Amino acid sequence: MNAEVHHTSDECFTTYEPIAQVVLFIQFFPYSLARHIQKHAVLLAQIESLNRGVQSRDPREFDVPATVRYLFHYAGWAQLIPSSELRDWKPVGVVAAVMSGSSPLVTLAQIVAPALAAGNTVCLKPPKRSPLPALLFASIAVQAG
Repeated sequence: MNAEVHHTSDECFTTYEPIAQVVLFIQFFPYSLARHIQKHAVLLAQIESLNRGVQSRDPREFDVPATVRYLFHYAGWAQLIPSSELRDWKPVGVVAAVMSGSSPLVTLAQIVAPALAAGNTVCLKPPKRSPLPALLFASIAVQAG
């Protein structure tokens, strides 16, 4: 993972390259993304517990399975769009998502899954102080598709 640090007079910004790659790769494979998230569930749970400062049991039993359920649910909706009342609907294009510093992995799935299912591309900006779950999600998304 390459990171560049740009210093200004009053704050420090870090840019991460994998986020740009997610914009290109996760828009077409919601089922594949859900299966890859399931495959990396233990690692995601550990990163999420370190990020939030909770026991590893909580993300493993609640957050990661809920993330997978969101992705599978909206992937199912994506299959129904061509045959339902939404068949004349066109994707918006690029959806920008900004995560807050305390948002868990489930919030990331709630932001990303509906946009991907509707055929949009997601440009995600992770929080500055705790970007690890979002960056791991982005890395898994690149592997998925």
